[in-house]
Amino acid sequence: MTTRISRRFAHEVSRGFVLASGAALLCVLPTRASAQFDVWYHKYDAIRPTLSRLPGAGVQVPLLMVGEPGRKLPVIQAMVNGRGPFRFGIATGIHDVAVTPALARKLRLHSTDKDGRSNTYHLDSLNIGKLGFDNFPVTELAAAQEGVDGLLGGPLFNDVILTLDYARRKARFDPGALPPVNGKDIVEMRYVHDGDYIGVPVTIGTRSLTAIIDTRATGSLGLTPEAAKPFPLGAVRRGRSAARAPAAAARPFDARLGADLRIGEFTIREPFVHVRPLAPGLPTEPIVGTMLLQHFVVSIDENHGRVRFSHRGPATFATEDPRNVGGAYCDFTSTPASCRPE
Repeated sequence: MTTRISRRFAHEVSRGFVLASGAALLCVLPTRASAQFDVWYHKYDAIRPTLSRLPGAGVQVPLLMVGEPGRKLPVIQAMVNGRGPFRFGIATGIHDVAVTPALARKLRLHSTDKDGRSNTYHLDSLNIGKLGFDNFPVTELAAAQEGVDGLLGGPLFNDVILTLDYARRKARFDPGALPPVNGKDIVEMRYVHDGDYIGVPVTIGTRSLTAIIDTRATGSLGLTPEAAKPFPLGAVRRGRSAARAPAAAARPFDARLGADLRIGEFTIREPFVHVRPLAPGLPTEPIVGTMLLQHFVVSIDENHGRVRFSHRGPATFATEDPRNVGGAYCDFTSTPASCRPE
């Protein structure tokens, strides 16, 4: 299952704003009252790494932003089985750790699959600075972002607080817990699609929703055509309009959302949205991606179900025009609506 998901999502990454793959892995939390939380928390126990080294002061490493303009994604360096360093993308939208075929060959990893239908390998160790993990399986990526050797997903973040400081280009891994949820800078972490993805409560216009946090998605806000139906969308190049997107839109397009997005105490004014169909079986919730996340310092505490958003500036702000994201631009101010490839 983990290999199938990783391959499918790795392929989708090359198409623009989509989910990365798989699921966020959650650990046991006795203080949580929900029995369903514990079920989801244990869902991927078999692939959970052993956290072997974590200094009390935490670990801080450089955060690299790798990719083309408008498509840069967070990457850190790690040592694998004592070799490296290698570049790994931080992937909050997957439930496993994955390596490229090239890295598997370089490390001479041997497949652990008995049926031979997919490639799953065993790693003895993975070290991010003084942070260490031991003895866990990894899957193989069929395709990956250029310049990246693999993806680090949910299992590595179960027992640490992961912080991505995009502006200062730093990633941190800390023990302990975030302060309690306050609905302002610290919000509840929710579980989406039977625990496969991590999400946070958001409001789009007047609608309260749960949005998936995906650090491997390139855009600001991603919606399926059906999910976009209730919201006014305007042409990227002609500004806001009261037109709405067709529910059956078959090709991806970018537009400015005619409504504000709210996360905790923060309001993003009429963000740009990427509307795209997804393959059957993928979640239909909104996706918050890197172009929006990079305006924050984001801390994820999976142990306690909390996410913190810190923003250096006013609580209300606007995001940039995603003209380099790709897809097609559509003008809904005209009838019929017109789209052109980018």
